[in-house]
Amino acid sequence: EELSDVLFYLLRLADVCKIDLGVAAGRKLLRNQEKYPVSKSSDDLGEEAAATTTTGQVAEPAMAQPGGWDREITLESLKGGIRGFAEERGWHKFQTPRNLLLALVGEVGEVSEIFQWKGDVDNDLTGFSQEERTHLGEELSDVLFYLLRLADVCKIDLGVAAGRKLLRNQEKYPVSKSSDDLGEEAAATTTTGQVAEPAMAQPGGWDREITLESLKGGIRGFAEERGWHKFQTPRNLLLALVGEVGEV
Repeated sequence: EELSDVLFYLLRLADVCKIDLGVAAGRKLLRNQEKYPVSKSSDDLGEEAAATTTTGQVAEPAMAQPGGWDREITLESLKGGIRGFAEERGWHKFQTPRNLLLALVGEVGEVSEIFQWKGDVDNDLTGFSQEERTHLGEELSDVLFYLLRLADVCKIDLGVAAGRKLLRNQEKYPVSKSSDDLGEEAAATTTTGQVAEPAMAQPGGWDREITLESLKGGIRGFAEERGWHKFQTPRNLLLALVGEVGEV
């Protein structure tokens, strides 16, 4: 459940900041393939770096679109690509739950650093340069990669876990429960909702073929239907993300 919440807040933060996490992640994947070729083993890289480097290449069809990313990429496919990247280089032996969690905390810290002296940032990221926007996309991508790798190493099916959490939140927060009923603080830090019906078709309430794009849209719709989106600023969502990683 806690890993699911991290995923939800991550996707919502990227959406609110108008960062296309799919495109950003695709670029970061390609950069890491060039930076860490298969010939670079854990012995070449060093134990610490091997333990905290997760990003790799997903299956060829997923890289078919301009910018190196297919928006129809699924969590399952991305997870498999990251795992393969580590195993091909012999890095998986250092990627323990503890090491990956520490890396995840560090990456969320780097996202926080980007916002540190910006004050209350609006959803258009006014005042951010293009370089800063690109940097934010890269750091959010790293959070996604470490999250998926941590779940994989812990043998947590994040798709199934997220599906269950989605269903629970639909029951806990019906559409009739507006931001006035819930309170500003809770509305600002509640993101999870229902994705399109086909994505909920499998036993356990989750289709493993769900895409990042579909999940992002479902979370956005959940907030907007309840009027919570007006409280979900980048600052509030970042604080919620930090809190959820802390709970992990």
